[in-house]
Amino acid sequence: MNIKVQLTSKEESHIIKNIYPLYLYDLSEHYVRYPNVHGIYEESDDFKTLSDQYEVQNIWWEKPDSLYPYLI
Repeated sequence: MNIKVQLTSKEESHIIKNIYPLYLYDLSEHYVRYPNVHGIYEESDDFKTLSDQYEVQNIWWEKPDSLYPYLI
């Protein structure tokens, strides 16, 4: 098996954004987190749809000196 770690570009951001809700779901068991009132795994009720959550994630590619969105 070949394992590759790469920093994602803005053009590849959709990959992380598509996986992110599943990641939060998997972590919810370990951190005892529940979906908000809209069914989104976030701490606040500000996110009503996955699309809302999707747009906020752009920050990962807007702050290249402090946030590092890697894919394994």
